[in-house]
Amino acid sequence: MKKVLIACFFAIIMLMVPFTTIAKTETRSDIKKICQTNYEIPEFYITSQQRQLLENFIEANYEGEEKTKAYEVFNTIINTDNEIDIIELANAVYEYGLQQIPAVELNNAETIEDLNNLINLYWKAASIFEDLVDEIVQLIKDRLGWLYIFLAEGIALIIEGVELVVNIFNNFFIIALTFVTAINEMIFVPGFFRDLLTELFSLNFEEVDNMITTLTDSFIGEVISLLNGLLELIQNPVLNDYLSRLIDFLEWIEAEPWTEPILVTGSVKLNFLSLSGATITCRGQTTTTNSEGKFSFEVDASPDNSSFPPGKYYGMHACVISVSRDGNVLKQSIPVLSYVFSGGKINWPFFIIKSRLKEVSFKELLFERMSILWEKIYNLFSTIFNNFRYFDISIT
Repeated sequence: MKKVLIACFFAIIMLMVPFTTIAKTETRSDIKKICQTNYEIPEFYITSQQRQLLENFIEANYEGEEKTKAYEVFNTIINTDNEIDIIELANAVYEYGLQQIPAVELNNAETIEDLNNLINLYWKAASIFEDLVDEIVQLIKDRLGWLYIFLAEGIALIIEGVELVVNIFNNFFIIALTFVTAINEMIFVPGFFRDLLTELFSLNFEEVDNMITTLTDSFIGEVISLLNGLLELIQNPVLNDYLSRLIDFLEWIEAEPWTEPILVTGSVKLNFLSLSGATITCRGQTTTTNSEGKFSFEVDASPDNSSFPPGKYYGMHACVISVSRDGNVLKQSIPVLSYVFSGGKINWPFFIIKSRLKEVSFKELLFERMSILWEKIYNLFSTIFNNFRYFDISIT
């Protein structure tokens, strides 16, 4: 049995090596291009309330020099206009997330305890700023769609795999060390996440194509075949369950999750009241708001010329949401904030003030007066409201 396990794990190492060729290891913080382009580049913003929550998080979790550094990380990713620099965020996910154990330290490990110490130091502890970066990612994870799922599930499986092997093979140090080394080499997930977003938002579309091709065509089928073979050889139920879930993850990638539909949700208020029966249109598909003015439906993620990049499934897709009533368009979501990765979600609350209605009743006249007052307030505090990019207010 011991010989079978050793053979199996060395076979895993042989086929896991291609993972290391996907992610680039060099620092990419200076790659963002400033150029003239005809492409509409998606943007990411947070609200003023979300900014305050992030600052509260820093105040509650960091002190002294660590707090100063946390604000530096925060200000590098999010500017004073509440815009997220997606490339800087991707860099931070890699820099402050799961890190490889230095090869020299792995080579010096002699016991299971040594391995546990290295795992605790480099993988479980991670950076003290990892949670801060994750808090920012959580604010936009819906729009990241399949790419966020890839990041979150991939890292979780890597960590779990190492813990399981160390716990199961306490009496087989060489096997445990070999598997930890293999897992250490296959920490490509955060690197792939960083490189894809960096290349995509640097307009290096050909490089992104190469990354996706390498991911799907070079090794996934072979790795799945190997893991299915391992399931027949290994009799440990806990490890078998883990291997099955790892296969599920690889099959999910093989099935191209970037072709999944996008969920569109939101609500509409007209003159402070929920607007029912309004027509909602997104990517050529329509629905109507319910009695509470809410809507929810899926739209196809088939790429077109408005996709980023054009004609590619794996990128972001324009999901501009339009609200209309009686054939008249009342409002649309902001185009550069309406891009979503496949398998993702966009939520947009519309708040519309209509200054004059066709039939004037006492109630409607009251609304009109309120609208005039609201317009004056809006003009007075326009700079404040501009920060609430996701809380869409319009005067029609």
